[in-house]
Amino acid sequence: MMRLFKSNKSNSVLVSALLFIILAAWSSTLLAQGSKSVVRIRVNNADVGTGFVYNSTRQVVTALHVVAGHSNITVYSESTGNSSPATLEKVFKESDLALLTLSNDLGLEPLSHNTNPRITEDHTIWGYPRNVATKQGDLIRFSRSEKQETTLNSILKSGDKLLSQLKLQGYPSPSTRILRIGSIIQPGHSGAPIMNSADEVVGVADGGLYGGTARINWAIHAQYLPMLVADGIGPADDGFPSRPSVQSELFGNQNQRFSTAEKVNFTNDKDLYFVMRVPLGEIYDYLPQEEQENLDFYIENFTTDWRSYTIDVYEDAITGATISVPEGFTLSYDTEMEWFTAKSEGIYEMIVVIDQRDSWADALNAKDLFIEDLDYLKDWDNGPNVTISDYTDEEDGFFSGYRDWETFNPDSSQQSLMSAALNIDYNNFFGTAYLTHNVQIMDFNKYYLLNLCLQLATFPIN
Repeated sequence: MMRLFKSNKSNSVLVSALLFIILAAWSSTLLAQGSKSVVRIRVNNADVGTGFVYNSTRQVVTALHVVAGHSNITVYSESTGNSSPATLEKVFKESDLALLTLSNDLGLEPLSHNTNPRITEDHTIWGYPRNVATKQGDLIRFSRSEKQETTLNSILKSGDKLLSQLKLQGYPSPSTRILRIGSIIQPGHSGAPIMNSADEVVGVADGGLYGGTARINWAIHAQYLPMLVADGIGPADDGFPSRPSVQSELFGNQNQRFSTAEKVNFTNDKDLYFVMRVPLGEIYDYLPQEEQENLDFYIENFTTDWRSYTIDVYEDAITGATISVPEGFTLSYDTEMEWFTAKSEGIYEMIVVIDQRDSWADALNAKDLFIEDLDYLKDWDNGPNVTISDYTDEEDGFFSGYRDWETFNPDSSQQSLMSAALNIDYNNFFGTAYLTHNVQIMDFNKYYLLNLCLQLATFPIN
């Protein structure tokens, strides 16, 4: 098969290499200074989250849901190799923040904060996602649509299961000011500082549902940090949490489905994390109402219990893109076409391309090349007739589109179907497609399941 989806990076290899060297040197000298104050949080000898030294050398901030209901807390500094027992000194329930007091000074400098982040600029999150052995720094982009007063209420609509659970728990408050995260955030990041280029904390990583599959990620705004120190309540005050938080079950490292996520190695440095296997209905319950409505069209056509179907969720560690594949489909990498494939029964097939480019224009070009490759694949069924329909939504730095193909037999009966979802987030392109090779014998429940997986496969929502 002729390969059409070719990378256009060859002319910029030298420039990219130089940029990489410059960025690496910059991050190691500037950002690494702030990262030294980032610590690992352990509860009952289990690694559960991240924290950072703040206000004084013997005080650490983390997310309240990381330590709520626990008394055996230990803080470990990778920078010094020392650890210290810690007590829960104050909490600010409205913002899901906790202040720990260390028994021993770890020799770390307190970080400062900045309450006016420039959301159009890249920031860095330092922490211990998925229980990594070594502190990890990842670029963070805030939502391009970020408003000054974005709150949990603005992303968790009335009736959402999580919102109901948080109200029952009592924290964080739905009116808490947050920063929407439009890039990767993972279990274990809870409590991690998100820092600007001056090593100032602008937000504290707080939540991300189902490894990004539910497309909801956020950080607590840094404006609450001084409130935590000055106004937070202590152990003797009414309302001090005595039980573990519901969030730890949803997106904390205490949730074993996430903490055991394993890296899947493919050729050509194509690495994904297998996040979990989960019933479709469980993910649906935590999607925002608008996202649920997008799936309802397909759900209402199932003739079996759609909620019981299970899907395998994978995550790209670089872009944060999540791939949803029906259980029983084996994901592999096609070195000729340079894309991921997952097939079943010789009838159903999924195709995925995740490509980080040098610019927005390059990402648009990657999208066009992906469509060309899919157009070429119309020959897989020898269908004499092809019809195509498109839907697109484009704005600066963002593109979302769908394309449907149909082929027909000589008697005009429908032979094969193909659909593709196309997403661009700044310089990242993420394309997914599914193919059904024989409409006459296919199981339409699996067809609708593929549609749902196509809808779920995208970047974290912006």
